[in-house]
Amino acid sequence: MPKSEARKKSSAAWDAENMRTLGTRCRRDKAEAITAHAASRGQTVSAYIMGLIDEDMSKPKAGK
Repeated sequence: MPKSEARKKSSAAWDAENMRTLGTRCRRDKAEAITAHAASRGQTVSAYIMGLIDEDMSKPKAGK
């Protein structure tokens, strides 16, 4: 069932208030390798990268 216009507007407003887009550029071959690896794990690229970031940020800071 498609989203109603009111639902779309509400979702867009929530996203504008609560979400941010982070981006990076890399060579096409690297991007394709990352995409394939994420897919092999059953994840989207976004989910794969966010998992790596969450794991890294949960580690104690080195040298502190």
